[in-house]
Amino acid sequence: ISAADGRENRVFVQETAYCPEKKNSDRLWKEENTVCLICEIYWNSSQLFSMEAAEEIGCYSCIFFRRQEIMKLITISGPPSSGKTSVILRLVESLKESGMEKIGVVKFDCLTSFDQVRYREAGIPVEIGFSGKVCPDHFFISNIEDAVKWGVRSGFDMLITESAGLCNRCSPHISEIPAVCVIDNLSGINTPRKIGPMLKFADYVVITKGDIVSQAEREVFKFNVRQVNTGARILFVNGITGQGSFMLAKHLKNAVDIT
Repeated sequence: ISAADGRENRVFVQETAYCPEKKNSDRLWKEENTVCLICEIYWNSSQLFSMEAAEEIGCYSCIFFRRQEIMKLITISGPPSSGKTSVILRLVESLKESGMEKIGVVKFDCLTSFDQVRYREAGIPVEIGFSGKVCPDHFFISNIEDAVKWGVRSGFDMLITESAGLCNRCSPHISEIPAVCVIDNLSGINTPRKIGPMLKFADYVVITKGDIVSQAEREVFKFNVRQVNTGARILFVNGITGQGSFMLAKHLKNAVDIT
């Protein structure tokens, strides 16, 4: 079955399935010709058939079997200008090298953002949401369900959310979903003690811009991070060269699937 944008997204159903609307129907999918026996629509690589078209026709059996609605979700947050977008761009490169092709990004910000330009230049599907006067973390948690639906509908293998992280009282992380906090060495050695739940409840802490400071400053900064979050895995990632992104991708690609 081909998705609306032309990317092949063929699903072979191994077991016998029947249309709930027609009790006397034959096997739903004929694997040899890939024919839907309910709608009598011929599915092949030359015919584009979108989820919207299936919904318009009303064959919910086609909608259900069209795609395996399984996806990984990663939440990434951090103070402004800490290098979140650069880290994500490098992370996506490493994930694609490991075989994960379909990756999308949802960017949550406050007033404005230009990061969508960088994502689109890299060929990464992206959606943007602005919180305005609302706490960005509350805005995130109020809209994450719609973001996940978009990711599943788009057939992504992984959806990455990027949060502005301007509210140090809240945490834009979800239970049992890998949480990444990005902070940079240039923000000051005492910054880890000021960030709050966003850092404290992260599973992975990515420290950026370590190439600009001395080794001693990096160690002191890492120590202060460890004082706040004793259980997180700390990684140094260079958003320009991509150094360290491979190890981050190695951890995140094994995230649990959500539906």
